[in-house]
Amino acid sequence: MCDKIIISIVTWNRCETLKKTLRGIYEHTLGKYQILITDNGSTDSTVDFLKEESKKYPLDVLYLKENVGIARARNAHWYKCIGYDVVRMDDDIVIETDDWYSIYRDTAYNYNAFVGRMCDSYLSVVGKHKDDDLIFADDLEEYVADMEKEKGSDWVVKNYERHGSEGYSVNGQLMFIPKNAIYKIGYWDERYGMSGFEDIDYAIKGKILGYGQIFINSVKTKHLHKLNNLCGADDHRWPLLWQRVAKFYDDIIIKKSSVSDIIKFSYPTNKLVGTV
Repeated sequence: MCDKIIISIVTWNRCETLKKTLRGIYEHTLGKYQILITDNGSTDSTVDFLKEESKKYPLDVLYLKENVGIARARNAHWYKCIGYDVVRMDDDIVIETDDWYSIYRDTAYNYNAFVGRMCDSYLSVVGKHKDDDLIFADDLEEYVADMEKEKGSDWVVKNYERHGSEGYSVNGQLMFIPKNAIYKIGYWDERYGMSGFEDIDYAIKGKILGYGQIFINSVKTKHLHKLNNLCGADDHRWPLLWQRVAKFYDDIIIKKSSVSDIIKFSYPTNKLVGTV
């Protein structure tokens, strides 16, 4: 394990929520850390804020000329993450628990897992596990299967269909990724376009590689729910996610392909030039 803490954030026109996100990191993170931030072409006060903040705190900021989407923006600084455990974090999450990073790291290594925050929309499928300190994604799958037997497929459609594989994989709101997984998976899939589910894609790849998926309740966080996706971002991302997931499982389970044949170390499409 590496002692240095790497936190990866992409931001766009969320200056006020970003301030709260960074304040939570400053106040509750112990040890040496570095925050890698890509500003995705913000037009509000984010750039000015980050330039001043970088003078006082360990921020490494890349400023892009325009919004290129979450995956491409994160890939622009991801090469600095190779060789480290990394926390992928959204810019509207506020950490409220001291030494949260140690809890995430220790759990990840004890269970060989991706570790993350329980997304608010998952609560309908947590069931009897809602008060557990550690919630395992496999338990969520088992719970949904039991509820389908008890209440029928309509319940699953209403409460779970939209979550799909997202419901049993860690998402990118707050995601600890072990460095060995990063070595194997590489960069974020830019085919998801401007926003959405490149994080779930990454977690599913980790799951196929044998990494567990664990949600931690003991680390308290707040989701500010500040939506600012580009118009139409949601229109395409669900179908694409399901297509990718279906292919993963078809290749692995049905065709019995080896994991190494399915998951290659991926690279970004092209290098981005910032405006620093």
